[in-house]
Amino acid sequence: MNASDRPVSPTALPALLLAVQGFDTEQVLAILDDEADRHGLDAVVDDVVFPALRVVGTYWEHGFLSVTHEHLFSAAATRWVYARLAVQPRPATAAGHGRPVLLAAGPGDLHVIGLDCLELLLVTRGVRVCNLGAHVPADALVAAATAVDAAAVVVCSHLGPGATSATASLHAVDAAGLALYYAGSSFDSVFIRRRVPGTALLDSVAGSARLLARLADGPTTDASSITRTRSGG
Repeated sequence: MNASDRPVSPTALPALLLAVQGFDTEQVLAILDDEADRHGLDAVVDDVVFPALRVVGTYWEHGFLSVTHEHLFSAAATRWVYARLAVQPRPATAAGHGRPVLLAAGPGDLHVIGLDCLELLLVTRGVRVCNLGAHVPADALVAAATAVDAAAVVVCSHLGPGATSATASLHAVDAAGLALYYAGSSFDSVFIRRRVPGTALLDSVAGSARLLARLADGPTTDASSITRTRSGG
């Protein structure tokens, strides 16, 4: 059984929440590193990072945590993802190594931790990624996707007010004839999903990475075999 096939420790999420409550960034990073070393990046992203984001957000909404706790965890998770990305072997760009997957947040969206996590899991699979980050206008998105000959375009939106502009981005990408996927709470409604082009990505970030890796036709790399680094120090 590979490291990425094993479930994460049942104490990981409670320990992470305690670290967030205590404003202990280094402990947050240490927990994420330890779980990644034991269980692989796929498991940590799907079973620790994203559940923690949801719980911290819910606790903030109900007054059990403050906005500063939410900001601390988002910043720590982003720092951890970037540290892991920094030591991954970069996918080859030569012909025959697959076309890139392009990632972008909607024009009205600032939050990109989900896109960053998806980039990490794609890179560990040998997929080239063009991550445009936050607040990407529809016309710029189409121009970039065309310029890099993207195998697929992923648009992510989590803010209700940004749903309209994100939907416009989906229509622009679809009109350009590009393979299109979307993710985020802006598209949770069945009503919206029936009225936008493209395909909804899976709830699992690792599952989405596997799907997109097949589209990109890049060489597959077992995430558990990647050389790891400690992001906490």
